Amino acid sequence: MARTPAVKNLICGIDPGKSGAISFLDEKGKVVLATKMPDGEKAIAAFFRLHRASIDYAVIEKLQPFLLTSKVSMFKLGTNYGMLLGILAAYGIRYAAIRPVVWMTALSCRTGGDKNVTKTKAQARWKKTKVTHAIADSLLIAEFARKFRGKTFEV
Repeated sequence: MARTPAVKNLICGIDPGKSGAISFLDEKGKVVLATKMPDGEKAIAAFFRLHRASIDYAVIEKLQPFLLTSKVSMFKLGTNYGMLLGILAAYGIRYAAIRPVVWMTALSCRTGGDKNVTKTKAQARWKKTKVTHAIADSLLIAEFARKFRGKTFEV
């Protein structure tokens, strides 16, 4: 399991999909940790139990139904999303859920379905970090949380 250094006040960005990720930034926007979503409910709960004392605030991408997604896929995604919300609440981690269009618009990286847009944006922002498709969105969600914290957005 990925460990964070003993850093406090981390901003957490969560891309809740099974192929999603969790990223931590410090208050200045430096990447502290960016990792693929742990596999399974117990691993995800253990991850947040390990890191909860370091997290000041989290933003999770709000689940949206997709017309081209199967009912089974949406059910699995919804289950994962609900579980993540429950874990954040259970560990007392302050969080907000934000629609993808809100954070993407705020950071000027609307994808139109092209995942390369967010990967390119994240790699340009964090040149010393190897940004993959898996972690790009979670990094940008964390950056959104860091930059726009305390501002009002339609969520």
